[in-house]
Amino acid sequence: MTRSFEFYFTGYALAKTTDVHSDIGINLEPFFCSMGVEFLCKAFFIAEESESYIHDNFTEAKNRINEIAKKMRHDIKDAVEKIGLDNPTSDISLFLKSEYRPIRTNKVSPQKNITRTDALKCLEDAYLKSRFPEPVLVYEKHPTGNCYYSSIGSSQDLVEFSYDMGIALLFLIKKKHEIILDKERVDSKLWNAKYRQDFWGLFFPGTTEVDYFKGKKS
Repeated sequence: MTRSFEFYFTGYALAKTTDVHSDIGINLEPFFCSMGVEFLCKAFFIAEESESYIHDNFTEAKNRINEIAKKMRHDIKDAVEKIGLDNPTSDISLFLKSEYRPIRTNKVSPQKNITRTDALKCLEDAYLKSRFPEPVLVYEKHPTGNCYYSSIGSSQDLVEFSYDMGIALLFLIKKKHEIILDKERVDSKLWNAKYRQDFWGLFFPGTTEVDYFKGKKS
């Protein structure tokens, strides 16, 4: 799970530090956020199949974990939907059934309401379609409200969606497998200390950070 937050934070910090004459950091933020979601999905599947490697030696366990992670490939939409179907009472399942509304930014609502499933497909394409030239750009393929993307996929709505998706995955992993993110370890991996506090405050809105880490053993 630590690796997923390295991706989340890299996108956030690049957007914060981007040169005023270039929007490359802002454009790349959804790309890194999609990788954050992907790695949390993989963390869930690895925890789900822990019985298949927990009694193996270190090398065998690593190989088995690698096999589990590779099975998902980069199919974020399919992975999240499978998690939702397999856990019908979870926040993931409920999360996918409603329209998406950003809650961290004060701005005009999208002209066209989009479901979270729509946004999930946009997030997947922000990763898959941004690494090489495409005849149909991502923003042309997904003209959904404020979720317009360049060839890389810039959209603050998409970033917020990836944070919300990450929170839902974190709570599910905690509830089902009693695994909680090691925040101190994550902080040690975040390469720009200047933005750490602001990043955590944005990622966990309201009381969600307190609720998530409640009961964590020191």
